[in-house]
Amino acid sequence: MTADLFTLTREADEEENEEWLILHAAGQEVAFAAVIHCAFGLWIAELAVHRDYQRQGLAGRLLDTLISEYPDDVLALSCETFQPDTWPRGGMPADDLAAWYRRRGFQPEPIKGVEHRMVRCPSA
Repeated sequence: MTADLFTLTREADEEENEEWLILHAAGQEVAFAAVIHCAFGLWIAELAVHRDYQRQGLAGRLLDTLISEYPDDVLALSCETFQPDTWPRGGMPADDLAAWYRRRGFQPEPIKGVEHRMVRCPSA
């Protein structure tokens, strides 16, 4: 069995109700999830994987971590491609990204001002 090449760390700003899950490889940040704790549950503000590390399951690992740690909370996000300005351009087309989230239990639930909103409700 090979050792996990990725290390998960966390940062939090309790005053702003924000949390970051960060995956590192070879001493550099390669993927992260930025989460805001809200009255309804969690808003996933950003989920990004560096282009050089895509297709290795890192976004799924971050999302699965959130789902397992907050099983009774609603998770919501805006399903739009995001890539930090400091990283090379990449990301999935919007339709592929929406399908990726649907496979993880998210459903479209647009509201005024957030057209691409998707939500994952807790299991009953």
